[in-house]
Amino acid sequence: MPRQAAALLLAFGLAILVGCQASGDDGSGTGTGSTTDSGDDGTDPDDGGTDDGGTDDGGTDDDSADDSGTTGTTDTTGTTDTTTDTGTPPQCDAADGDPDADDCTDAAAPFCVGGECVSCSEAPTPDTSCAAMGGSNDYCDTNAGECVACLTHDHCDTPTAARCDDSSHTCVPCQANPECANITDLNVCNDGTCVECTPSQDSACSGKLCHAIDLECTNFDPGNAGLCETCVADGHCGNGQLCIPMTFDVQDVGYFCLWRQDAPAGPNGSCFNVPPYADTTSDSGFALMRPSFVA
Repeated sequence: MPRQAAALLLAFGLAILVGCQASGDDGSGTGTGSTTDSGDDGTDPDDGGTDDGGTDDGGTDDDSADDSGTTGTTDTTGTTDTTTDTGTPPQCDAADGDPDADDCTDAAAPFCVGGECVSCSEAPTPDTSCAAMGGSNDYCDTNAGECVACLTHDHCDTPTAARCDDSSHTCVPCQANPECANITDLNVCNDGTCVECTPSQDSACSGKLCHAIDLECTNFDPGNAGLCETCVADGHCGNGQLCIPMTFDVQDVGYFCLWRQDAPAGPNGSCFNVPPYADTTSDSGFALMRPSFVA
């Protein structure tokens, strides 16, 4: 009986020892150590302690299942959203600052900049954009955002329309000489038109005479046309004479130097005092000279 008790105690001690080793075999301290002796032959001293409890699973306890478990999963099968938000579709596709008649149909915003239809004031080079439209409105009024014919007198290059109207931004007839400064060689304003000279404004003629009709400089010197000779201006005639248009038989025959009625050296108030006479008439079959009064 003592031997059986000793064998039982030895087997029980071994079971406890194996159970302790199994419970910590992976060093994690989380195993359950399922090495409990479930056999009934542990009391048999001939077993030598190799009971069912000794068939340890080699450390493949619950703890090893924990080690192979996932420690935080990563979704490697998920899809990435590659859709790009492009925003509002562009209104036009012309180059920046260019007019786009197909897409930009609003007259107030005919130019394409960054895919949007805008006015000339938002274009990179406003005047260039307006000029690209064609026509005569080559300049951008950035305040109003519209293309106009002119902004300054320099933009008006037509002799009959050399002034830029401040309100309408259109070229209109001149009113003063400075408005003709942009017109080459025609810097005198005469009745709304820029001309080279007038008889009273002949500085451009360098001492020569300005033609009274053509309003151009001539090669004639002042005062060198005699009485009844052709002339180009009053200054072409001598003292007391004027350059007067003449007719013969209702036909214009040109301009000639004639006395003024009040000229002291000539008529001295009466055209009967001196010739020439301007008209002819027929009376009683004779050709008579009749004086013509020249004011």
